[in-house]
Amino acid sequence: MTYSRIGCGVAAGAMLLLCAALSGQTPAPEGKGLHLSVQKDSVTLGSNVELHLEIVPDHLASVAIVLGIIRPDEKMYYYKGQAKGFALFEGFDSARPLATDFPFNTSMSVVQSVALPADWPAGKYQFIAAVMKDGSVIEIDHSNCFTATAGTREKAEGGK
Repeated sequence: MTYSRIGCGVAAGAMLLLCAALSGQTPAPEGKGLHLSVQKDSVTLGSNVELHLEIVPDHLASVAIVLGIIRPDEKMYYYKGQAKGFALFEGFDSARPLATDFPFNTSMSVVQSVALPADWPAGKYQFIAAVMKDGSVIEIDHSNCFTATAGTREKAEGGK
């Protein structure tokens, strides 16, 4: 069984199903919580994507955030951090949070630059994040979809 990406009209795959089943949660009410967005509609594989994270306080002092991405082939990967890349998502027990003890009771906006691997498939992508407290998923949020296109080797290396 697959579910549609929210706002994309493309199959989201097992991760969205798993997140929904494990969390039993919906996005925070009335705009509170975590909000993800990508400012560009199209990027080149092998380049950086600027992911905007906005926190609207939701009565929690600190949380952990697991950041993932849904690829066009419906595989879900979680982001391990800058210079560490992505790993296949196999469950929340094995996914390392991007941030722990993240202040969730303060309004803030953060821009995270995420490098998309050059060897990934071209097509529609979407970021997804799980907000966790004490090992339980309390909120799931997703970004808008964006298209990643294959670049030439020269483009991926900065135009050389």
